[in-house]
Amino acid sequence: MSRDVQKLIERAHTQAHHQHLHGAIETLRQALTLDADNAHAHALLAVCLHDQKRLHAADYEARAALALDPELTFAHYAMATVSIAQRRFKVAEDHLNAALGLEPNNPSLLRSLAHLYGLWGRPGKVLPLLEKAREMDPDDAATWAALAEHHREQRDFKQAEALARRALEIDPENSDALLTMGFLLLARNETQEAREHALIVLRNNSLHEGAIALLAAVKARQSPLLGLWWRFNSFFGGGSMTRRVVLLIGTYLTYRALVIALDDSGYEQAGGWLQLAWLGFCIYTWVGPAVFQKQLRKELEPAALSAKY
Repeated sequence: MSRDVQKLIERAHTQAHHQHLHGAIETLRQALTLDADNAHAHALLAVCLHDQKRLHAADYEARAALALDPELTFAHYAMATVSIAQRRFKVAEDHLNAALGLEPNNPSLLRSLAHLYGLWGRPGKVLPLLEKAREMDPDDAATWAALAEHHREQRDFKQAEALARRALEIDPENSDALLTMGFLLLARNETQEAREHALIVLRNNSLHEGAIALLAAVKARQSPLLGLWWRFNSFFGGGSMTRRVVLLIGTYLTYRALVIALDDSGYEQAGGWLQLAWLGFCIYTWVGPAVFQKQLRKELEPAALSAKY
């Protein structure tokens, strides 16, 4: 690899790290003009295109990288990243395992595999991988942040906060840790603090979807229309699938038991009102997510932050 190409790839990595994706793609095109068979450039281009949600082009570039160098760890990582977005989880798993075969102690690859298993509905495999990643590099803020988010999803909020704070001690601007902390603060109704965490992330990347989602969640939490739905979703949405199923079935059975008890006690009218209330509750929880998604899409529209931020 020529020195000019190497410098261009390094510049593209820096641009991609700061989410200047258009610039990174243009830089990589320059590199590939000089060296069309550079597997690393193709792999990085695949990741950048993935981040722009141009999955067809990203898949093409990832395949090109693997064809040029099947032993390149980053090429397998790029293919796994694209495959996860395409929900081809088995393909992604194969490529991440291939990458780990080449670099078994790479914390980033371990985190990616943990993320895959979380999406794939295999939560039991997530924590051991993240713990192993932390053993490999105890000072990697990204791993502490991933651990924090995992515990938040499992509703272990105290542990999640401790881990997020540790990540922020290592890297005060770690986006994942800031967002996990933001959602934890929001769950405690500390909406202003949660909003501030989202804005810190947006100062570094004004298009960060996680930060925009947190801002939308803050608005939903404060909204008279969506506030009750947000509390309901926060309580029922976390934890394992078993927990969610048990809670939902338990809620329905409690409702039915109350209706039967009211009818048996001669309070048929009260039972009727309860059934109407239940119907209204079901409609509300069905409409709530659609309204929230509409609000989120509105927040995701191109916009510029105020100069005071």
